[in-house]
Amino acid sequence: MTGGPYDLYLAERGRLSMDGLTPLWYYLPVKPSNGAEVWQDIVTGDGLQPVLPGVVVSSYGKGRVVYCASALESLFLQQNSSAVGNLLRSLVSKAAPEPPPYEVEAPAALMTNLTVKAETLVLHMTKLDRKQA
Repeated sequence: MTGGPYDLYLAERGRLSMDGLTPLWYYLPVKPSNGAEVWQDIVTGDGLQPVLPGVVVSSYGKGRVVYCASALESLFLQQNSSAVGNLLRSLVSKAAPEPPPYEVEAPAALMTNLTVKAETLVLHMTKLDRKQA
């Protein structure tokens, strides 16, 4: 349930609806440069009025650069990892419509990193041992 004018959310531009809102607290505004596209806006909780660009995308070389104005660590603290994961997953799938090179479903203590050089792919998996942390 959204609140008042001081509650902020990320919402897909042009599709303002209660579904798919991502809560927002800390953010750093950005001014889109020429050729950039705004994918999501920062909106208020009462009426979903757009305030500022929230996710801006630009092309760079053969790829895309996605800037998210939201401080993801504040999302993590407010909503645990699900809000952060859902936001990142949606941005990556939209920015790179082809399937990602790998996907790992594992406990939060497992970190993965894929390295590619020529035709060789190396997948590093590191497990955090909470007893030593």
